[in-house]
Amino acid sequence: MKKNFLIPLSLLFCISSGEIFSADETNLSNTVVKDISTMGSAKLSEVKTEELSIIGPLNFKKLSVTHTGTITGPVEGTDGIFENLVVTGPLGFENLTVQKEAVITGPVTGSKGYFADLTVSGPFKVSEILCQNLTVSGPIDATKLAVRDKTTATGNMTANNSDFGDMTITANKILFNETTARDLLIKKNSSIESSFLAWFGDNSDEKPQELRLTNKSVIEGDVTFESGKGKIYVEEGSQIKGKIQGGTVQKN
Repeated sequence: MKKNFLIPLSLLFCISSGEIFSADETNLSNTVVKDISTMGSAKLSEVKTEELSIIGPLNFKKLSVTHTGTITGPVEGTDGIFENLVVTGPLGFENLTVQKEAVITGPVTGSKGYFADLTVSGPFKVSEILCQNLTVSGPIDATKLAVRDKTTATGNMTANNSDFGDMTITANKILFNETTARDLLIKKNSSIESSFLAWFGDNSDEKPQELRLTNKSVIEGDVTFESGKGKIYVEEGSQIKGKIQGGTVQKN
């Protein structure tokens, strides 16, 4: 029989440091709790806690976790702030801040976020995101994505109106539209990486890797194709200011 887990508000403000919550369904709102640990679905609204551990789906609004949130299950939420975040499952968000490290094993879709170090294993479709460092194993579809330092990606990439520091990408197709980057290294596909790309629907590992720059995109430094077989399309006022190694610019 399904249980509703309810705690009087007065008790929520005097939870001991070892106290945990565990229930089939957890609903908390407008409160401060030392630690939250639950199995089953959770809905948290205007909640502040130090540690969060959930096995099951999480839906949140105005959630603050001052240390680490660990969720095994799908996560959907708006207005969240975490020091560290670990999610095993799909993550969807609007207005999310992770001050130190975020590790997401699953697809990510979201808008309006800040991450210090973000690691994603799965498709990454986002807009209006700022990162210090970004690592993605999966296809990227991004608009207004800014990565200040290092981007490492395995998977085809489309970036619109975005800005990157140094980039290392293993991909067959890269499209930059109104996008800037410093140095760009496009690594040769290994057999494992080719299988990974095929898993996401790209079986073109035998074809030359392609970089397409459109709408005044700029590579401030060098572009290097590790395979030596790269093709570059420079269109609509785009430019590469540094050297090109291992690739050739194609004439339209």
